[in-house]
Amino acid sequence: MICPYCFRPSQYNDKCSECGKPLLMNFKIDGKRHVFRVGYLDWEWKPTKVYEERIQSIISKHDRKSFALDKLVNTIWIDKEIPSVDKYSLHSFLIMKNFSEYPVVQVRIRRGTELFKHIERYANEFGVYLYITGPPLPRELVSCWLDTRARTATHLKPFKLNSIDATKKWVAVRQVGGSGQSSMKLRLGGLRILLDAGFYWPPEKTADCSDLIESIGPEKLDLVVVSHAHSDHFGGVIDLYEKYGCEAPLLTTRATLELGLARSREYQEILEITKKEIMKEDDYQALSRDEQEGMQLEKASKLLDRKFSKLLARMVLVSYGETLEFGQGFSIKICQAGHFPGAIMTLFAVDDYSILFTGDFNLLEFEPIASGRSALSTLKVHPDAIICDGSAADLEFPKESLTRARLYSDIVDVYQKGGVTLLLSDQNIGAIVTYFIIRQGLIDWNAGRIPFYFDSATWEQMCILRDRADDLDPSIEEKIQMHNDPFHSAMIRRLEEDYPHLGGIGLKNAIKGECVISMDANLHGKLSSDRFSALKQVLGGKDNLVVVIGAPRSSGTLDLISGRGFVEIGKEGDDRFHKVPVKCKVLNWEFESHQIFNYHPDKDQLMELFDSLMPKKVVFFHNPPKAFVDIRRELSKRPYIEDHEVLHQHNRLAVLRDDRN
Repeated sequence: MICPYCFRPSQYNDKCSECGKPLLMNFKIDGKRHVFRVGYLDWEWKPTKVYEERIQSIISKHDRKSFALDKLVNTIWIDKEIPSVDKYSLHSFLIMKNFSEYPVVQVRIRRGTELFKHIERYANEFGVYLYITGPPLPRELVSCWLDTRARTATHLKPFKLNSIDATKKWVAVRQVGGSGQSSMKLRLGGLRILLDAGFYWPPEKTADCSDLIESIGPEKLDLVVVSHAHSDHFGGVIDLYEKYGCEAPLLTTRATLELGLARSREYQEILEITKKEIMKEDDYQALSRDEQEGMQLEKASKLLDRKFSKLLARMVLVSYGETLEFGQGFSIKICQAGHFPGAIMTLFAVDDYSILFTGDFNLLEFEPIASGRSALSTLKVHPDAIICDGSAADLEFPKESLTRARLYSDIVDVYQKGGVTLLLSDQNIGAIVTYFIIRQGLIDWNAGRIPFYFDSATWEQMCILRDRADDLDPSIEEKIQMHNDPFHSAMIRRLEEDYPHLGGIGLKNAIKGECVISMDANLHGKLSSDRFSALKQVLGGKDNLVVVIGAPRSSGTLDLISGRGFVEIGKEGDDRFHKVPVKCKVLNWEFESHQIFNYHPDKDQLMELFDSLMPKKVVFFHNPPKAFVDIRRELSKRPYIEDHEVLHQHNRLAVLRDDRN
């Protein structure tokens, strides 16, 4: 390592082996001891707007040679204007590589709001800019586990499909999942291919699925393709392999596999089991956060190996733009779909016949989800048929920039008035996109440092996405590579109070100050007393804002957007539901035509897809027939279209090509 005092190589220990200065600093306040590190960061810092407009002129007057890092740290620690809770959230002080050009000290801190308010005062006193950010997000446990297992899986590329028969010209697709559960069985070139495994059911109803499993025939499948990690496409994957004996290769992306497992009931149960086990260890409290997570990973890995052994052995991880060749004229091309990190469209080809399965997709450009538009230009083929998602076919999206501007201005307005913004999202990625939009606005407009508190599900997805840069928008990948990682921001905090080392604060404490909070949109069931009282306070504050993202399913969330003036919420230990008055402002980004957070294609996007690829046949899924009336009317005017229909009923068959004679 490089010493931040003498800038010479040093052994990684408590003191620099060259100059003897402390690298591990130990402070005590209110009877409690806190340890954090000082160090050198091997990347060049680039000026921010705050630096250029507020700090640069101040520090240019100072003699940089007189700066002492240990004196700065000591001064901050005894500063009475910085609250103790902020001091105890300090993680490290790091000197930048280009310190001689830009005297900047990166302060990694889990809270940091008060310290940020005093950066000009410290610039005047020490001649340095405190670049305040958060400690890096930890690796998600499922990512660490898969890092090792992915290298030892038996069915990694290349793999074989032995039953290909290009002479079999009968091509058909039928839906095998229930309503709202995307799962289709494709017959192509003699192969039996399952497109998504979105069938799922509560544990107590597993006995009712025998007809569904029989119609799928898991033991007879030749290939399973999973487009993305949402439960209505991924929900049956684990049972398909671990319970019903599927032995076909599972084709998907690394991000889809990680996110799908992390969102699964089975994985969450293992997390809870291992967390309880390590907390029983005698020395648990004395362990560092890294040591605790390492112990949990060691215990969880064995359980994960057993729980997902069959799935793990058959996974085939693919990347955007990749083409898999199998001989006998059969190939699969992988295209980026947009919609969700890791989402893919797949183009199947047998000789001169091809089918595009879109899965869920979109053609909008917004961070951190990349659009599927650029992928279409790489196909260089007019598919004979498209099996097409049409979840939002009956909707029209507004211009993206207007929607983004409105959301940003509304939330900043609430923040500046000292209010709380509550994001309710039935797809947690909506909260991540919201964060990106607001964060970009903060960078552009320098409106302050809004604290963000994300619930457990969103936090876990962020941890995964940080290491899956290739499944994000290229601009985000570039930011990560240039060390301007958006997931490092000091504004991101985990909401749950039992994760204090990740900035966890709890809903009740979070709403004491202005902030943005992300929670699941399902307000049904019995809420804890703390959560109930906190929600009651948020909903009752006229300066607060609730943003409902996506299509809410709970009656409580529907009450919010209905304008009734109250919402009925259940409380633990109480049999009745309480009518909680709603005095705050409520925005819904679904039913009021503000569609930026619907990740499915609207009318314009669907017609753009068809006019770009000019297929002969189209089979729609993911919406009832009445939603496609306008689209099908337009397709009837297109000379390239021979036929179009909607798969909506369970086991409904669509014949795409019939040369059986």
